Amino acid sequence: MKDDRGLIIRYGKRPFLFKRVNSVATVINIPKISARNGAEWTAPQTRSIRRYPRFYCPQAASIEIAHQGGFQPAMAKIRDISLGGACLESERPLALAPGDTARFLWRIPPGIHFPFVAELGKAHPSKKYKFSATVSRAESSQHVHQYAIKFTRLIPEQIEQIETRSYRWLTALVGVLIAAGICVLRISNVRGFWYHPLMHSYSLAVCSYVFARIGLSLFYRQPSDVGFQPHVSIIIPVKNEQIHIAETVRHCFDARYPMDRLEVIVVDDGSTDETPKILKELQAEFPDLRVFHFAENKGKRHAMASGAEKAQGEILICVDSDSLIDPEAIYRIVQPFLDPSIGAVAGNVKVAVDPSNPFSKMESVRYHVSQRVIRASESFFGTVTCCSGAFAAYRRDIVLNVLPHWLNQRFLGAKATFGDDRSLTNCVLKTHRVVYHHGASCQTYVPNTWRCYLRQQLRWKKSWARESFIASPFMIRHHPLNALMYFTGIVLTLLSPWVALRALAYMPITQHMSFLPYLLGLMLVNLLFACDFFYHTRSRDWIYILAFVVLYIGFLCWQTYYAILTIPKNHWGTR
Repeated sequence: MKDDRGLIIRYGKRPFLFKRVNSVATVINIPKISARNGAEWTAPQTRSIRRYPRFYCPQAASIEIAHQGGFQPAMAKIRDISLGGACLESERPLALAPGDTARFLWRIPPGIHFPFVAELGKAHPSKKYKFSATVSRAESSQHVHQYAIKFTRLIPEQIEQIETRSYRWLTALVGVLIAAGICVLRISNVRGFWYHPLMHSYSLAVCSYVFARIGLSLFYRQPSDVGFQPHVSIIIPVKNEQIHIAETVRHCFDARYPMDRLEVIVVDDGSTDETPKILKELQAEFPDLRVFHFAENKGKRHAMASGAEKAQGEILICVDSDSLIDPEAIYRIVQPFLDPSIGAVAGNVKVAVDPSNPFSKMESVRYHVSQRVIRASESFFGTVTCCSGAFAAYRRDIVLNVLPHWLNQRFLGAKATFGDDRSLTNCVLKTHRVVYHHGASCQTYVPNTWRCYLRQQLRWKKSWARESFIASPFMIRHHPLNALMYFTGIVLTLLSPWVALRALAYMPITQHMSFLPYLLGLMLVNLLFACDFFYHTRSRDWIYILAFVVLYIGFLCWQTYYAILTIPKNHWGTR
């Protein structure tokens, strides 16, 4: 909750006051925190807050360290700890050197109520957890030896991975069984290939495409944390977003990123609701917030371009006005930019699921497939084809170089006003690599009515059709496997309506053939995607992918043709 002094966070009956002073969050009051086992966890009374607040334990809990394949008990004591790392002390030197990767076995003491324990999620008190970490510093003196370790993943993330291991193994087994079922069905395509070569080729191509995408995504690894912290400018174009804009801005300022290297820019694209008033109130709450207003609606591209020109950071982060970035998102999404060949990074866009909105549940599965399967496999080659406008990062110098072309893009004689994210990604792909960061995530709101949903899908399909055509020449020059999957995906998308019509109507009517094998194959393929969704999220909303299959066959696949035929019509393309 908030009061006149700042943000107050309560754990149990103990209050913690965080106050922003000169754009730096400062811990004003943190009392001593006791555990039932007698250990006392404390923090300084006043200090500038780190990315992860550090807590000290005078009567340090022991930690076991992996050595030569086994664990040695009570090898070290925890002097202080945070979500991201810890400082260990030992009376005797340990076989740990800077750069070493080690495993640590720690029993979380029961009854501890220091702030970050609220973020430990599924952690069970007194249960031993095995954490992996790298040694960042080792110092020795005559009486004590200290070792600073950095967890390879945050403690809550490692705990969640440990606690959900059985679910993930079971889901993986189900996925293998589904994949085997798909292969069994494809045997009939091989046996009867010469009776209907085109149809069987389509079925085999779909199977190969899905397996290739999922297979490559299994090899995906998140970009490494290299400690890179460049100056960042967050650009938020907004138009009539009075419901979500305040929440979006607050999430940006709450990011765990140095405030002296972060600026937030909001460009109001001619809003006619209460958005300007809310932005004025936000400026009073966040003096560092920069707001610019257009007298009339010019479109999202112009708003983004204006923000890019006014930005001071070397990395531009685009955030939609209804997207909520996670605290770690900014820090993580900039890590790949240490590599000069990286021109853009796509964030992991999740759906803010509304229990009363079936579209959000259906879209949550579809978003996951597009992110964790499609973009993860594209990232393997550095050719992510779309950095979603909801959350993406670009090098500012690249954006400024392509700005005139991107801002005035024309296609088939008409000015392009939709598909700004795909278009900008294509501009970057011509000269640089584009990758995906699954750990840099945000949540976004999705349409809640049929009209808004169908308009969104039509806009996306128009963008896909136009930018797929534009990207084709330089996609050919990439890795052969990447090019093969890229063009296979385009062909399968264009053919899918006619294949569905033939399998569900033409063949049953003219040749009295059952459509059940087609439906069974379609369901198994999508259930394989549902397994991947459940494996990573453990959400019961996986069932909604079946509803999407019905909607896709009945309407959405045919909408692709309408989108292609009406590409020049973009009267509703502005925000």
